[in-house]
Amino acid sequence: MSIDGISLLKSPSSVAWTGGTATVFENDSTSVRNGIHVADTSNDDFLTRDHMTFKSRSPVRQKDGSFSKGTRDINVTMPITLADGSIAYNVARTTYEIHPETSAAQLSTLRHYSGQTALDSELDKFFTIGTTK
Repeated sequence: MSIDGISLLKSPSSVAWTGGTATVFENDSTSVRNGIHVADTSNDDFLTRDHMTFKSRSPVRQKDGSFSKGTRDINVTMPITLADGSIAYNVARTTYEIHPETSAAQLSTLRHYSGQTALDSELDKFFTIGTTK
């Protein structure tokens, strides 16, 4: 199916992950302003270990009394070793810009839509070959 006409669940009751192998990501002491950096420390090679950065910025009152949006940024990095021995760093970025008057229910819906777009099979061709049709 194309992106035009994609079907996403609004306010789904749950997300269930099954199978796979649990991977623990631990603080690796990399300094991140307003956040934390965690890595798969089961991989001894610093250059090829998967890692993530989480950053948070709160809304700020503006001179006119209004508030800026807060942001939540997540970067997931998965290094891969190429055929020539060099390393490429694949990155998935998720950024939420959230107005402080957003309700918990509205934020939940935004997050659920976002999660579905990352995983919905209707977007497989978008991710694999870049098609927007």
